[in-house]
Amino acid sequence: MFIARLIFNEAAEAKLAARGIALTDVYDVYAAGAYFPRNPHPRVPGSRMMIGPDRGGRCLTIVLQPDADDEAVWHVMTGWPSTERQRDDWRRHA
Repeated sequence: MFIARLIFNEAAEAKLAARGIALTDVYDVYAAGAYFPRNPHPRVPGSRMMIGPDRGGRCLTIVLQPDADDEAVWHVMTGWPSTERQRDDWRRHA
């Protein structure tokens, strides 16, 4: 999946920070060849999860919502350290 730009609002930044995830970690996950499954519990149609490792090797799951006007722009909503199942899914698709 091609992402030209990630947008972070204040709420998303606070959620990520509360879980020890820096904005640079989110970019690292994308750069590392993330896996983009559909979000199983979307609040917005087309929502995706981005799963992959950050630069330090920690596997993260980031929730993305599509921009209404540009398919290459995604809004970061939240994120967390990946569950074991999410890590296994990423390994299978990496």
